[in-house]
Amino acid sequence: MSPPQAKFHPGRRRAWVLALVQVVLLAHILWWYTSGEAIAPLEPSEGMAFAQRGEVNPGLVLFAVAALATMVFGRFFCGWGCHLLALQDGARWLMLRLGIRPRPFKARLLRVVPIAAFVYMFLWPFLVRLWLGEPQPGITEFRWTTHAFWATFPGPVVSTLTILLGGAGVIYLLGSKAYCSYACPYGALFGAADAFAPGRIRVNDDCQQCAKCTAACSSDVRVHEEVRDFGTVMDAGCMKCLDCISVCPNDALSFSFGKPAMLTSSRAQGRRSRIGIPNWGEELILAGGYALGFFASYRLYGAVPLLLALALGMVGAWATWTTYQMLRQPAVRFQGQVLKLNRRWSKGGIAAVVLSLLFFLAAGHSLMVRQHERSRDHHWQQFAGSRNIILMEGLPEVLPPELLSAATQAAEEARWLEEHGLFSQALNHYAIAWKALLEGDLLGFEAGVAKVLELRPGFGEVLFQVGHYYRALGKDLEALAYWERVPSRDARFLDASLARAQMLQLMVQPEQARAILQDLRERGYEEEQLAGVSVD
Repeated sequence: MSPPQAKFHPGRRRAWVLALVQVVLLAHILWWYTSGEAIAPLEPSEGMAFAQRGEVNPGLVLFAVAALATMVFGRFFCGWGCHLLALQDGARWLMLRLGIRPRPFKARLLRVVPIAAFVYMFLWPFLVRLWLGEPQPGITEFRWTTHAFWATFPGPVVSTLTILLGGAGVIYLLGSKAYCSYACPYGALFGAADAFAPGRIRVNDDCQQCAKCTAACSSDVRVHEEVRDFGTVMDAGCMKCLDCISVCPNDALSFSFGKPAMLTSSRAQGRRSRIGIPNWGEELILAGGYALGFFASYRLYGAVPLLLALALGMVGAWATWTTYQMLRQPAVRFQGQVLKLNRRWSKGGIAAVVLSLLFFLAAGHSLMVRQHERSRDHHWQQFAGSRNIILMEGLPEVLPPELLSAATQAAEEARWLEEHGLFSQALNHYAIAWKALLEGDLLGFEAGVAKVLELRPGFGEVLFQVGHYYRALGKDLEALAYWERVPSRDARFLDASLARAQMLQLMVQPEQARAILQDLRERGYEEEQLAGVSVD
């Protein structure tokens, strides 16, 4: 008699793999921090650069390779390679240790959100150019390394909030893998690619429909119903974690290759569970809460990126749903806590509704702020080209009325935001400073710029432009001083360095100009990038 085989336990292996992913990410950041140059971020969001301007980078390549691999092996990349999923799984593990079992939340309409986010991030620029009749850029550049690693990432505070909310907060509110189901734009592509994959979780005749596989699935896939009706797991939410295989008492489940989901038909019409699924009216209420949280926060104060706004949209959905349930249902429970029983609210229920109302108040204020920010940005962009000309050539004797009108309205919106917003913004002070400059108030402009740089000391764009302002005034030393302050990892560093070299050449200091060009060569800049400066 052969000895029994050891039971397969993928959870620990997957935890080690996901931990290794985090270590590699930290090593990549450390490499850039110590050397000043590294491989461009291996982040799928970097693929937006291709849609916007035809740039091919490591992030795009990783995204494409993962999508192609998903068409063969299924949606394994999410389960075994995503750093945010590692945080979600870690949060779930900790909650389980604390006796909290995140309850999966089921919403059909919210599953459209990741698709919409994917279209917005990766297809919208192509669609806009197609609508306007403009040519598509094609492949314009290959960028494998970068000096400005953080240029496309938010700051540490916003990054931390994104990780905590997307990796833990929404898990507590809406269940395991909630961010994957209702926010992740990359998951939308992987979910679609999964339909073509021959690699799937499949079942044999030993299945007894005990549903232990469904209980073990942290992705809220009804595994026992899927294999009963199709002989395989069809749900695109399956991330091939293999936990269902490990808990099957009859070894009825396995990962193998066969027909992909798109070619698999139902072999039985079993009854599908609809427990906990809202009706379509409730789905619309949830969607409204999600929209409130998202649109009130996206780009708020120029700091909230798309992924954090999507997480805040999920918070809005939870707040709306909880308030609705508390007002309509005789009994409400959340994470094992009684919020309402026999139409009487518990202290926990009162706290949940109060927190929801505070969220709605904050969202309402944020919507007003975003309205004024959009108006400010609209008027600010109306004279973007004129700003560069004025800084380089000086104020014209007669200002065009439309330029002065746009600057005035941008400054008025900026003042409203400074008075009623929760945070001061560098762009507000820059808009106010520009209004002063156009009125001939040079001291007001310089004071406003000082405030901008107080809020953002390394704001390369402003440092570069203010350098031109002082150069137009004939204050060459001040111009050089501002250009020297542009950080080496800022996107305007090359422009500022070339401007310094040109200025030093005009000041008959060719040795210093050559030193700047040599430093740029040592940093990896190509000769064609330096061709605009000639040092004799």
